[in-house]
Amino acid sequence: MLVLDVRSADEVAIGLLPDSVHVPHTELRGRLDEVADAAAGRSVRVMCASGVRSVIANRVLSQAGFDSAFLSGGMLTLRAVPCRAVPCRAVPCSATALRASW
Repeated sequence: MLVLDVRSADEVAIGLLPDSVHVPHTELRGRLDEVADAAAGRSVRVMCASGVRSVIANRVLSQAGFDSAFLSGGMLTLRAVPCRAVPCRAVPCSATALRASW
């Protein structure tokens, strides 16, 4: 599974999940080939700060034929869920816990 972060560059500078790919939602339609290459046939799970942009990005990806879903609540949800795994940069959760929840 590929985790696609569609937050702005300023938001991503605060913290990014390991092994995720960053494509701002405003650039997604023009960078679908890049997402397809990164996904390499895997499903795509989209996240943003609160969930609104990931819903939009999920729709764009689904319409383009991707196996896509989004994290309801985005990073706000991740920060609210206690995690005992190795923490990500600036995010109190792990990519492993995130992948397990999807």
